[in-house]
Amino acid sequence: MSVETAKKILLNELLQLKTDNRTKFFEIAFLGGEPFLNFSVIKTISEWIWKQNIIIHYEITVRTNGTLLSKEIKEWLLKNKKRIKVGLSMDGLSEMNIFNRTSISIDWKFFYYNWPDERIKIVLFKDSIQYLKKTVDEMNDLYIPFYVEIGEGFLWDTADAGVFEHQLLELVSDYILKADEAVACGLFSFNQADFFPKHKMTDILFCGKSNNIIAYDIDGSPCICHLFSTPVQSYDVARNSWNNLRDVHSVPMDPQCISCPVQKVCKTCFGENMRLYNTIYKSAAINTTCNAVKAKSRVCAYYYLKCIENKIESGNILSKEERDTAIKCINLLNNIPTYIKEI
Repeated sequence: MSVETAKKILLNELLQLKTDNRTKFFEIAFLGGEPFLNFSVIKTISEWIWKQNIIIHYEITVRTNGTLLSKEIKEWLLKNKKRIKVGLSMDGLSEMNIFNRTSISIDWKFFYYNWPDERIKIVLFKDSIQYLKKTVDEMNDLYIPFYVEIGEGFLWDTADAGVFEHQLLELVSDYILKADEAVACGLFSFNQADFFPKHKMTDILFCGKSNNIIAYDIDGSPCICHLFSTPVQSYDVARNSWNNLRDVHSVPMDPQCISCPVQKVCKTCFGENMRLYNTIYKSAAINTTCNAVKAKSRVCAYYYLKCIENKIESGNILSKEERDTAIKCINLLNNIPTYIKEI
């Protein structure tokens, strides 16, 4: 994207904000690929934004893999670290990051010390999931805050899910007394109360309907989100999606998902649906992340039960909500077979 295009986009957005009484805060996010491939635009546009008379509270954010962190970029970021928020995507300190991303040594300490509230993002892919326990141990040994999420758009077969389940189980004992961190880091983040939802979902809110986010393509064209942009889809798909899908309020759940006990913790990404099947109405998750989500659900259920067991052994009385959730977890373990036998 050029500086001229970026300025045109932001001038239009800032003009709309002047008459928008609803918005109290907004974020300007520079996204990639790798955003620092276009550092000159980030630098020029940020400095231009800071000179504007913007009354509404806002922030500028960047998510980077850290591979292009030159002396020039470091100096500029340090100079402006209170005015720009930078997050690092790095899949650990050794094998997992080398396998998933790069063998280049990443200066993670630069991000850790300058933006300590920004957790390092770790994306879990099936081909390197065997390194999860080691990766988490390495991060925790150095007290590096991190957040893990399942990589989308790739097929997780039952054997991959078995490795994932086993690796998560290896981490359960480390987090029994750290329930808040277990959720915050994403390892055991599924809400067990959502297992076997009382009210079955038949429609899913289409995230593109939200008025809270808008992405812009390289040429300045608006997109539903970055997954509906030209680099991910194609120019025609990006434009057709923007013109024809924004009036969609919700989409029906795939029939085979309606009775799934973990439907409420399973993420449906309409951009991935479009990328893989050229329609938002066919779930990509069924053929990609389904096994991984179920494997994680199993371990989240087991983790919750171990926490409940620990509470009982400490002489505490369980609330009705805790007992009901524990029953859901037991039922989940009985309904979704373990994947570990597939290793």
